[in-house]
Amino acid sequence: MDFKVVLPLALLVGFIEWIKGLFGFYTWEPKNRMTNTATKSIKTYPKDLKLKDGDICLENGDLALVSGEEAFKQHLQSFISITIGELCYAPDYGCEFVDSIFYARNKEFKRQCEHLARVIVENNTFREYIEEVYAISRKKEHWLYGKPILCVEFKVKGLPNTLAVKLLNVNDLLKKRQKRKKHEAKV
Repeated sequence: MDFKVVLPLALLVGFIEWIKGLFGFYTWEPKNRMTNTATKSIKTYPKDLKLKDGDICLENGDLALVSGEEAFKQHLQSFISITIGELCYAPDYGCEFVDSIFYARNKEFKRQCEHLARVIVENNTFREYIEEVYAISRKKEHWLYGKPILCVEFKVKGLPNTLAVKLLNVNDLLKKRQKRKKHEAKV
């Protein structure tokens, strides 16, 4: 290849990545395929209480339940949202980068994503269902402003499509809940 062609292309790709980072959009994809031998179908994932913003949901006066794909997504959201060591009865449960992954940039974001993907695949609960991790990306709710959202994409056994789990920062949810409680107290 000609040096006069390669250099401008490299600069253009670097500029595009810089613009994406400026608006908070980052994507990580594993260099080597992160595969796993899943043994259970996602459809057999056990039932769990339905949560919305960390609160238990009620339907018709009873506790609402989720199962299968929705229960799996909810469990993964909880797993990523809890700092490792936070639960006294399960000190190994959770993720190391609960808050910082939402604001990390460039190489640090990629390092944290690689660690997160490895932790998810190696976790006893998720290992039985996940076949391959495809990507982890971060974007904002709105391209110019808004809170960052983390999206984990992978293949699970029993589903033909890619499963994407979107996560909000736990600290943002707590701030939203505190604002709501202050507003309710005023009313």
